[in-house]
Amino acid sequence: MDPSLTARSLTLVIDASAAFNACLAETGFATYRSEDLVAPALLWSEVRSSLHEAVWRKELAAERAIDALAKLAAAPIAARTHAGLSLKAWEIADQYRALGVPVIFG
Repeated sequence: MDPSLTARSLTLVIDASAAFNACLAETGFATYRSEDLVAPALLWSEVRSSLHEAVWRKELAAERAIDALAKLAAAPIAARTHAGLSLKAWEIADQYRALGVPVIFG
């Protein structure tokens, strides 16, 4: 791999399901400590909604959901607009394609 790519942290776009799981994990977002996390602005609303629904369905205790909300509020995630994510995804795809790694946009 190109040393210039490995010397810096990886930027990951985290989705609501990954953030939901991290909020409920004992270690929180520590799994992602070496990456720079970014997310669409709706991520926080989606995670809060999922936590609330899990409490409503009795799949999650309210106290645990409140703890998860605190982890979400303190999460090291930078909000990005859609246009910003599109450009960043394009740049990352170019970096990987230059290395011969196939990239698929869904």
